[in-house]
Amino acid sequence: MSYVLFYGWQVGYRKLTSVQLFQDIFQLTVIDAYDRAHAILCGEVFSLPLGDTQRAEDVISQFRAIGALCRPINRPHVTSQR
Repeated sequence: MSYVLFYGWQVGYRKLTSVQLFQDIFQLTVIDAYDRAHAILCGEVFSLPLGDTQRAEDVISQFRAIGALCRPINRPHVTSQR
């Protein structure tokens, strides 16, 4: 299984479009999709699972086209908690 790591945004990031992509691609609810889009703006780093590597590349190109910074990874991103 491959994962997509989201780690930031560029000027021109389209938040509403990313909410729609999170809903369509990752099957998130509207609230969860909005939270993920907002997390990108807040500088949070997170990963979401996808099936295969080819699909990950397609998803990454869609998110990069709307200004999200993301890349494929082979295992889930774990944040350290204090």
